Amino acid sequence: GFPVLLYLHRGDMYRYKGKRHYEPIREWLLMGSSTTAQQGAQAQPIPPPLDMLQEFKMTLNMAYKELSDLASNHPKHGFAGKGVVALIVVFFGLLTSMVVMCFLPSSSSSSSNNKSKRE
Repeated sequence: GFPVLLYLHRGDMYRYKGKRHYEPIREWLLMGSSTTAQQGAQAQPIPPPLDMLQEFKMTLNMAYKELSDLASNHPKHGFAGKGVVALIVVFFGLLTSMVVMCFLPSSSSSSSNNKSKRE
């Protein structure tokens, strides 16, 4: 339901585990890191940013999960979920075939080059 609330202070990260109302969150933030640790929030080091490969892998993983959720037989998606997956498969099939055609040499141009070299 609710998003994760994190308090970042001096290289440490604290996760809020209290009630989701204005006053408790406000008090937790205003008390600072010393009392935050006393309230049971364990300090963890702030993780380093993801590099480009990790970001790409995470994006692919999330896209796969979304597509598999759409393709599932869940009643909330119905026929539209399978239709979206089919359109994406067709799109990537066309894209792949276009890329392959760009990189494969055509046989007609190579045969005409051979004829001109013979003459």
